[in-house]
Amino acid sequence: MKKGKFLAIVFFLAMAFTALISAVDVYAAVPTYGRTWEYFNLNILLSPNWAFTVMPGHRYEFYDDTQPDNEGRGNQFYELFTGPIYINKLNDNVTFKLPLWYYYMGFPNMPGATSGRDNDYYYSHNFEVVPIFEVKIGSFLFINRIILHNKFYANNRLYNNQELRRGWSLLMREMVSVLYFLNDTFALSIGDEVFIGLVEDRGTNEMRERNGKPTIGEPFFEQHGFSMNRFYAGILYRYDPTLSIHPQYILESIHNPSDDYELTKKGHYIFLVITYTLRLY
Repeated sequence: MKKGKFLAIVFFLAMAFTALISAVDVYAAVPTYGRTWEYFNLNILLSPNWAFTVMPGHRYEFYDDTQPDNEGRGNQFYELFTGPIYINKLNDNVTFKLPLWYYYMGFPNMPGATSGRDNDYYYSHNFEVVPIFEVKIGSFLFINRIILHNKFYANNRLYNNQELRRGWSLLMREMVSVLYFLNDTFALSIGDEVFIGLVEDRGTNEMRERNGKPTIGEPFFEQHGFSMNRFYAGILYRYDPTLSIHPQYILESIHNPSDDYELTKKGHYIFLVITYTLRLY
């Protein structure tokens, strides 16, 4: 048992070290930003098969060498997920979950905007369908999560009328992650997430540039193809059955779907998820 735990720890450390080497070596010359990112996740268990989630989030940008004169730094992003979750425990080892969430995204300080003006606050309304499979094998928990990110309203300076702001695009985000539980309290976690645009909005799919730069991802409708990758590594701490704290490091890479998926930026995140579970049955 001790040998198995040692090998698991070596595996997780090796994967994290490989990601850091990639960040330093492969991405060395790519423009870089640094951010903090926090979630507070309130899960209300209504029955064995249904729960309800309220999860606000916030990002703060403390470093960005892609913009001049500190433009865009500071409070970078507000978000809110809320909605029901269907839960089905298929057997002792496999659980299926299906969150159906409304997702609000707000961008208070986008590069190129003038802070303090109402029309510089960009935001979007979205609907998330999130099938999740969790498989527990011994001390390991394997998770495959797919987010089907449906954007139906996007407010930004480029979409300057309601006809452009109303539409639909579909982005698929698939994340495969592994948790290894050292005991009932602590676990090591590692994961990777890819972003692939599946459906473009018909009304805005020809609007590819803003100030000579491609409009990729938020707060715009999505483009076809691979646009982003995130690598996660962290530690999960369960304070008790109702409260868990999950600090992680994220390496994020931004790619241009219109130009052979060229790597355009990379980001480093200090990411913290606090989850509180309230059981009502």
